[in-house]
Amino acid sequence: MEESNLSFDEYRNRLLKRNSKTKNFRIKNSWGSKYIHRSVDKNHILKKVSECDFLHIVRTINNYLVDELLEGKAITIPYLGIFYVNNRELRTFVTKDNRIVTQKPVDWYSTHKLWYTDEEARKEKTIIRFTDNYGYNVVWIKGKFKNKVFFKFTPVRALKLRIIEQAKNNKDLFIYGKY
Repeated sequence: MEESNLSFDEYRNRLLKRNSKTKNFRIKNSWGSKYIHRSVDKNHILKKVSECDFLHIVRTINNYLVDELLEGKAITIPYLGIFYVNNRELRTFVTKDNRIVTQKPVDWYSTHKLWYTDEEARKEKTIIRFTDNYGYNVVWIKGKFKNKVFFKFTPVRALKLRIIEQAKNNKDLFIYGKY
């Protein structure tokens, strides 16, 4: 079999159907900081601020808000609402028809490593799940403003990873249950 000659990284890239070509894409339906600066500048909402200074101010505020979230504090932004990190217990239970159901997510890196070393586990599609008993997410309780339905908050991957790292260091930091 030709897969036996592949390194683990090559094997995983083949499983995930990745190729070495980088994809160039552009997000066209989102307002970024540069676009907001252009619109603020064009409509004379603020005094003249260079784009560099504007982006620096936005990044500084965003970093401050992220640090507040990672300290376990809730952030209240007028009209927008409240943001906080919530943790919930991930359960494993048996259903009435004797099936085992778990809420723990799959650890794909470890699963692919197992499949790379054990052919039988790959054929049986054995998976490995994370062992942590808590899941973390950023919650947004929307405030009072029009067209709430059209707004959605999705934290970036870097924030999610920082939340996980912070949770590993201090399990009791984040709010448990409902706010």
